[in-house]
Amino acid sequence: IMKNYVKQHTEQELYEVGTPEAGYVYTSKNGWKDFAINESLIFSHRDNEYTAETFYEGFHSHDFYEVVFYISGKIEYVCENDVFKPRTGMIVASLPDTMHTARLVDDSEYHRFVFYFKRDFFSFCGQELPLPAFFEANGGYGAFQPDEALYEKLLKLAEEAESAALMASPEGRVLAYSYIIQFFALLGGISVEQAGDNDKLPENVARIKKYIDTYYSSIEGVSEIASYFFYSREHASRLFRQYFNITLSEYLMQRRVAESAKLLLEGQSVTQACY
Repeated sequence: IMKNYVKQHTEQELYEVGTPEAGYVYTSKNGWKDFAINESLIFSHRDNEYTAETFYEGFHSHDFYEVVFYISGKIEYVCENDVFKPRTGMIVASLPDTMHTARLVDDSEYHRFVFYFKRDFFSFCGQELPLPAFFEANGGYGAFQPDEALYEKLLKLAEEAESAALMASPEGRVLAYSYIIQFFALLGGISVEQAGDNDKLPENVARIKKYIDTYYSSIEGVSEIASYFFYSREHASRLFRQYFNITLSEYLMQRRVAESAKLLLEGQSVTQACY
C-alpha cells in the first residue's frame, strides 16, 4: 500500500476508527472509501457538498501521481501557473512534485473519481506500459476533455472498478485492477494537442508565486513578499489564498520542504539540504 499516504491519513485521524477493512479499504471521515488496489495505487469515488468553510484542499505536491476524473461541481483545477475549467468528464493529471489544487469557485456538490499511484502500477511482465501523452502536456501536468461517447466508457469502467473494489476480497482487487488498466488504456491514444483548455493565473497572483518559487531559500517572511509587490501583508495573503486556499507562509514552507526532499533523494546530506 502507498504507506506514506495511509500513514499520514491515519495519524491525522482522517480515517474512521475500525479501518482498514479487509486490509485495504479505508473509510474517510469525509464519507468516501479509499481502496488500496495494490501497493502502488489508491482509488476512490468521492461526492461531497462543500462550502468555503468546509473545503479543505489547498495548493500542495506529493511524490506520486494524481489523476482526477471530474463529474460535476463548481470547481477549477490549478496546476502550477495554469487554471483548468472543467466540463463533465475532464481528466486532470498531476505528476510527482507538481504543485496543484482544486479550487472551489462557489458552494456546490463536488463529484469525482480519484487515482493516486506510483509509476510501477503500470508495470506488467517486466515492461512498463506508457502513460497517456497529455499527462505531461505542460511539463508536469495536463488535462483532457473527452467527448460524450468516451466519457460514458470511462465512467462505466470507473464505476465497475468501484463495484469490484467494494467486494473487499483478493478477487475484487484483481477485477478493480483490470478495470483501472482499461480506463487508462482508453486514454492512451490521446495526443498532447487534444489536451483540455486552460487559462493562466491572474498576472498579479502568478508574479507572487514566481517570486516565491525563485527565492524560496532566501525569503525571510511574508512581509518581505508583500513589500516587494507594494502590497499590504493582509492583501497579499488574501490574494494568494483566494486561488490556492493556503497562506503565503504555508506555501513558502511547502516549497522549501519539497525542494529539500528532492535534494535528499539526489543524495545530498541533511546539512546540505538545510542550507
